[in-house]
Amino acid sequence: MAENQAKEYTRIIDSEKALEKKVETLTNELNEEKKKSRDFDNLKKQASQQNDEYVRLSDSYNDLLRKQENREEDKKND
Repeated sequence: MAENQAKEYTRIIDSEKALEKKVETLTNELNEEKKKSRDFDNLKKQASQQNDEYVRLSDSYNDLLRKQENREEDKKND
């Protein structure tokens, strides 16, 4: 009986160690996924900021172009 208890105890300890290792592996994977998610969020934010800057520059360019065209028309009219 003591031998069976010792075997069962050893099996439980081995099972516990395997589960602890699995928890550690899953925790590491979760941390890696969180890092990837943060990196992706940062990338989305950068892309949005870059898009906003592109739109701002395009609007500025178009305003300058219109002003130049208006000046050229004014010169022709004079």
